[in-house]
Amino acid sequence: MILTAHEIQIAAVLCLLLAALVSFALTPVSRLLAGKLGLIDAPDDDRRMHTEPVPCFGGFAIAAAFT
Repeated sequence: MILTAHEIQIAAVLCLLLAALVSFALTPVSRLLAGKLGLIDAPDDDRRMHTEPVPCFGGFAIAAAFT
């Protein structure tokens, strides 16, 4: 089966939209997992830019969406 250029473009756009949706859906899940696994960056010294604890597991949602 040979795909036309238009069909390839549609498939690429659908893949990008699906990846964005998966990333958007998994971001809250990764925040919860970061809290449960203790993957939190706490601002305990003057070197930190943030003033509140920040979860450090956001790459999970991006990697899952990419995969």
